Amino acid sequence: MEQARQQEGNAAVRVTKDCEDVSGRLQLLPCSIGHNGRAAVSTFFTPAASGETSEGLRVQKAAFRGRGLQGDALELPSNNCGYVLGKDSKITNRYGGFDEWQTLAQFRNMTYWNHDSRPSSSDPLPRCFDWLHLSEIIHGSISAEGVASMIAEQSSLSRGLKRKSSS
Repeated sequence: MEQARQQEGNAAVRVTKDCEDVSGRLQLLPCSIGHNGRAAVSTFFTPAASGETSEGLRVQKAAFRGRGLQGDALELPSNNCGYVLGKDSKITNRYGGFDEWQTLAQFRNMTYWNHDSRPSSSDPLPRCFDWLHLSEIIHGSISAEGVASMIAEQSSLSRGLKRKSSS
Protein backbone atom coordinates (compact mmCIF):
# COMPACT_ATOMS: atom_id res chain seq x y z
CA MET A 1 0.00 0.00 0.00
CA GLU A 2 1.60 3.22 -1.10
CA GLN A 3 1.14 5.96 1.47
CA ALA A 4 3.02 8.92 0.05
CA ARG A 5 5.34 9.96 -2.74
CA GLN A 6 7.59 12.92 -2.11
CA GLN A 7 9.90 14.49 -4.64
CA GLU A 8 12.71 16.57 -3.22
CA GLY A 9 15.63 17.83 -5.27
CA ASN A 10 16.70 14.94 -7.46
CA ALA A 11 14.96 12.05 -5.74
CA ALA A 12 11.55 10.52 -5.23
CA VAL A 13 10.76 8.40 -2.19
CA ARG A 14 7.94 5.86 -2.11
CA VAL A 15 6.93 5.35 1.52
CA THR A 16 4.89 2.24 2.29
CA LYS A 17 3.46 1.32 5.67
CA ASP A 18 3.23 -2.42 5.05
CA CYS A 19 6.99 -3.07 4.91
CA GLU A 20 8.86 -5.28 7.38
CA ASP A 21 9.40 -3.90 10.91
CA VAL A 22 13.07 -4.35 11.90
CA SER A 23 12.77 -2.69 15.33
CA GLY A 24 15.15 -4.32 17.79
CA ARG A 25 17.31 -5.72 14.97
CA LEU A 26 18.78 -2.57 13.40
CA GLN A 27 22.45 -2.03 14.29
CA LEU A 28 24.44 1.12 13.47
CA LEU A 29 28.10 0.10 13.51
CA PRO A 30 31.05 2.56 13.62
CA CYS A 31 32.70 1.08 10.54
CA SER A 32 32.31 0.61 6.83
CA ILE A 33 31.41 -2.78 5.41
CA GLY A 34 31.80 -3.61 1.73
CA HIS A 35 28.25 -4.95 1.50
CA ASN A 36 24.95 -3.21 0.98
CA GLY A 37 21.91 -5.31 1.69
CA ARG A 38 20.62 -8.06 3.92
CA ALA A 39 23.00 -10.29 5.87
CA ALA A 40 22.66 -13.06 8.45
CA VAL A 41 24.01 -10.74 11.12
CA SER A 42 22.74 -12.75 14.09
CA THR A 43 25.08 -15.64 13.19
CA PHE A 44 28.25 -13.59 13.78
CA PHE A 45 27.18 -10.52 15.76
CA THR A 46 25.72 -11.27 19.19
CA PRO A 47 25.25 -8.23 21.43
CA ALA A 48 24.63 -8.80 25.13
CA ALA A 49 23.47 -6.61 28.00
CA SER A 50 26.48 -5.79 30.19
CA GLY A 51 24.46 -4.95 33.29
CA GLU A 52 26.29 -1.61 33.39
CA THR A 53 24.79 1.84 32.99
CA SER A 54 26.36 5.05 31.75
CA GLU A 55 24.48 8.35 32.18
CA GLY A 56 21.31 6.32 32.70
CA LEU A 57 21.85 4.40 29.44
CA ARG A 58 21.93 0.59 29.53
CA VAL A 59 25.26 -0.42 28.03
CA GLN A 60 25.36 -3.37 25.64
CA LYS A 61 28.61 -5.05 24.63
CA ALA A 62 29.59 -6.88 21.47
CA ALA A 63 32.58 -7.48 19.24
CA PHE A 64 32.89 -7.12 15.49
CA ARG A 65 35.98 -8.42 13.67
CA GLY A 66 37.82 -8.61 16.98
CA ARG A 67 37.06 -5.03 18.03
CA GLY A 68 35.11 -4.42 21.23
CA LEU A 69 31.97 -2.34 20.92
CA GLN A 70 29.73 -0.65 23.48
CA GLY A 71 26.27 0.48 22.52
CA ASP A 72 22.80 1.52 23.55
CA ALA A 73 19.34 0.96 22.11
CA LEU A 74 17.70 4.23 21.07
CA GLU A 75 13.94 4.66 20.82
CA LEU A 76 12.78 7.10 18.19
CA PRO A 77 10.63 9.88 19.63
CA SER A 78 6.91 9.13 19.64
CA ASN A 79 5.12 9.99 16.39
CA ASN A 80 8.34 9.22 14.47
CA CYS A 81 9.24 6.20 12.41
CA GLY A 82 12.52 5.46 10.65
CA TYR A 83 12.78 3.82 7.25
CA VAL A 84 15.46 1.75 5.56
CA LEU A 85 15.57 2.89 1.94
CA GLY A 86 16.84 1.20 -1.20
CA LYS A 87 17.09 2.39 -4.79
CA ASP A 88 14.44 0.90 -7.00
CA SER A 89 16.60 0.03 -10.02
CA LYS A 90 13.55 -0.76 -12.17
CA ILE A 91 12.19 2.75 -11.74
CA THR A 92 15.39 4.83 -11.50
CA ASN A 93 15.27 7.92 -13.71
CA ARG A 94 11.55 7.50 -14.48
CA TYR A 95 11.08 11.18 -13.58
CA GLY A 96 13.59 12.57 -16.06
CA GLY A 97 16.79 12.21 -14.05
CA PHE A 98 15.25 11.62 -10.62
CA ASP A 99 16.36 8.61 -8.62
CA GLU A 100 13.50 6.75 -7.02
CA TRP A 101 13.87 5.16 -3.59
CA GLN A 102 11.52 2.72 -1.90
CA THR A 103 11.08 1.69 1.70
CA LEU A 104 12.54 -1.73 2.45
CA ALA A 105 11.80 -1.75 6.18
CA GLN A 106 10.68 0.48 9.01
CA PHE A 107 11.87 0.81 12.61
CA ARG A 108 11.01 2.53 15.88
CA ASN A 109 14.35 1.84 17.58
CA MET A 110 17.95 1.00 16.74
CA THR A 111 21.16 0.15 18.55
CA TYR A 112 24.16 2.37 17.92
CA TRP A 113 27.71 1.32 18.76
CA ASN A 114 30.94 3.08 19.76
CA HIS A 115 34.43 1.57 19.43
CA ASP A 116 36.36 2.86 22.40
CA SER A 117 33.85 4.70 24.52
CA ARG A 118 30.66 4.01 26.41
CA PRO A 119 27.42 5.28 24.93
CA SER A 120 26.61 8.79 26.08
CA SER A 121 23.77 11.27 25.72
CA SER A 122 26.36 13.60 24.12
CA ASP A 123 27.08 11.13 21.28
CA PRO A 124 26.12 12.54 17.86
CA LEU A 125 23.21 10.16 17.17
CA PRO A 126 21.27 10.73 20.42
CA ARG A 127 21.86 14.47 20.01
CA CYS A 128 20.20 14.34 16.57
CA PHE A 129 16.94 13.46 18.28
CA ASP A 130 17.13 16.77 20.21
CA TRP A 131 16.61 18.50 16.86
CA LEU A 132 13.29 16.72 16.36
CA HIS A 133 12.01 18.22 19.61
CA LEU A 134 13.46 21.62 18.78
CA SER A 135 11.88 21.50 15.31
CA GLU A 136 8.47 20.86 16.85
CA ILE A 137 8.92 23.93 19.03
CA ILE A 138 10.13 26.15 16.17
CA HIS A 139 7.57 25.04 13.59
CA GLY A 140 4.64 24.27 15.87
CA SER A 141 1.66 26.53 16.13
CA ILE A 142 1.13 28.75 19.13
CA SER A 143 -2.12 30.18 20.43
CA ALA A 144 -2.81 33.84 21.18
CA GLU A 145 -2.83 32.96 24.90
CA GLY A 146 0.63 31.38 24.48
CA VAL A 147 1.98 34.55 22.87
CA ALA A 148 0.46 36.71 25.64
CA SER A 149 1.98 34.45 28.27
CA MET A 150 5.45 34.68 26.68
CA ILE A 151 5.19 38.47 26.42
CA ALA A 152 4.19 38.72 30.08
CA GLU A 153 7.06 36.44 31.11
CA GLN A 154 9.52 38.47 29.02
CA SER A 155 8.25 41.75 30.55
CA SER A 156 8.59 40.32 34.03
CA LEU A 157 12.16 39.23 33.31
CA SER A 158 13.12 42.65 31.89
CA ARG A 159 11.65 44.48 34.90
CA GLY A 160 13.72 42.24 37.18
CA LEU A 161 16.88 43.02 35.22
CA LYS A 162 16.21 46.79 35.34
CA ARG A 163 15.80 46.64 39.14
CA LYS A 164 19.07 44.74 39.54
CA SER A 165 21.01 47.16 37.32
CA SER A 166 19.67 50.25 39.14
CA SER A 167 20.69 49.00 42.60
